[in-house]
Amino acid sequence: MSATPSLAARLRRSSNFLKGQPSAHLRFVARPSSAASAPISKSSPSAATRLRKLADGEVDATLLAYAGLRRLGKPEIPTELLDPSDFPPAPAQGAICIESRIGDARVNDLLEAINDHDTFDAVSCERAFLGALDGSCRTPIAGLATVQGDAIRFAGMILTPDGSRWHDVEIEGSRTEAAVLGARAGGTVRSKAGSDFFDSWN
Repeated sequence: MSATPSLAARLRRSSNFLKGQPSAHLRFVARPSSAASAPISKSSPSAATRLRKLADGEVDATLLAYAGLRRLGKPEIPTELLDPSDFPPAPAQGAICIESRIGDARVNDLLEAINDHDTFDAVSCERAFLGALDGSCRTPIAGLATVQGDAIRFAGMILTPDGSRWHDVEIEGSRTEAAVLGARAGGTVRSKAGSDFFDSWN
């Protein structure tokens, strides 16, 4: 979201960029023709504060989750919705889950009635990718799985904390092997990056 339309086109070297999740900003600046050199303001605690800073001209742009804006009753505010093919989200971003004990068949049977199988398989793939990289919500990792019929396709990315280096990966296969594919993608991108790449995460 920016003070003027076309976020990617208008954020230049002089832009002041208000970040939220660190990995979200890094995925943006890693793309060509984006605000790779923009000054980054510290994260604000709430969407309302970030919107106020934008309106007051303290910053030129901010990234906010569209789902959150819709829940706040402000779906008309965004100036641009970023294409997930260019800007993949964090793994399992936006998915709602209920955690149950492993092997608790009774509880799992109860939860089956509200389980969305497409989301379950997509999240299983994305979390397996995250797990293979030993990542968390604070590490610069992106991943998006999409389910089409019996197939699943996954695209992932890892970045250095400064956004200067990144590696991506794509994989597809049967949705019955969603977690296997995610883990395989994680192994592939880890091999491409080399061990020194992950030193910057520490």
